[in-house]
Amino acid sequence: MKKELNNELEPMDILVPNFWKTAVFKLLENPEKVLPVYSEDREVDPPVQNFFLRFVKEDGKVYMQAEGFSTNSLEVAFLINVSDNWQIFQPGIYRLDSTKYLKGIV
Repeated sequence: MKKELNNELEPMDILVPNFWKTAVFKLLENPEKVLPVYSEDREVDPPVQNFFLRFVKEDGKVYMQAEGFSTNSLEVAFLINVSDNWQIFQPGIYRLDSTKYLKGIV
């Protein structure tokens, strides 16, 4: 992830309206960069938590990848609140196969 940390977009709050649509457009415009995503939840400690989104090409497929969750509670919340189409790639790294939507774009 160190390579990506030097190649970040401006962080984005996951709670903003149309988060996923905006995040996808930002990543499409900057396919080699990562998008830091944060969530401010005053009910948890620490109140600001984050993770990273990026596109990954592998074996002819394009995936949206989520990784680098700062807390276990954020990772669990992510898994509960996203579609069942996200798959575990490695512990703490999740992928959504986006090939049919993004092939030829990314």
